[in-house]
Amino acid sequence: MLVSLGTGSLQRPIPYAEAKNWGLVHWARPILNVLFDGNADTTSYEVDQILGAMHYRFDISLGESPRQDPNAVNEDFDDASPDNIARIERKADTLINGMAVKLQNVIEELKKPKWAPANA
Repeated sequence: MLVSLGTGSLQRPIPYAEAKNWGLVHWARPILNVLFDGNADTTSYEVDQILGAMHYRFDISLGESPRQDPNAVNEDFDDASPDNIARIERKADTLINGMAVKLQNVIEELKKPKWAPANA
């Protein structure tokens, strides 16, 4: 069994009007985000193909824009503001509530004995 915990997937759009004049330095961060998210999605798919029902992936969309959406999270690593921490906690609650059945399946699987000594 493999339990995979995501850190939230990015949904931030890149408007053409804003990005059309970006240079290499400005594209560095969005490109890294795309690469990291793509890598996580590919790995999750591959593990799912190998383990099937024994692979549990827990992840959630962080939303698009914290300025426009009260449920969106600012994914910047340095944003530890009380408002953003509260948003992250609400996302965690949403994930837990939305995947309660899957989470219960993990708990039940972990409770099962996996090995018993031959002399027992």
